[in-house]
Amino acid sequence: MADFWRYYGRGVDQLLADGVDVEDVADMAAHLPRESATMLALVPRQPAEAWDANTHLLAHLGDLLAGANWQRGGGKGKRPKPLQRPKAGPAEELPDREAISEFREWYAAQPGGRPLHTTE
Repeated sequence: MADFWRYYGRGVDQLLADGVDVEDVADMAAHLPRESATMLALVPRQPAEAWDANTHLLAHLGDLLAGANWQRGGGKGKRPKPLQRPKAGPAEELPDREAISEFREWYAAQPGGRPLHTTE
């Protein structure tokens, strides 16, 4: 999984071979950053999420500079309009997720898989 290499510096197979528990690896996968390819594949970005915080800050700076330049010019011409921001679309329901018990059954059935311990 490329995201593990990108964010953790090691692959899933290497983590498991080094003795990291499968549930810990699953936790690592669940807590990948929102912009990771894995998370974007599971839950695509909404229009309002198209910009990250840095992009919003840059747009704000652009708005401030445009306004400041307009003021220094004596307010001649039309007042500058703010840069257009992405708009939030209608709220979507998140796709259904597999229950952890279904994952455990699937994993145990894989070649080399083993039953996962449960804390239930």
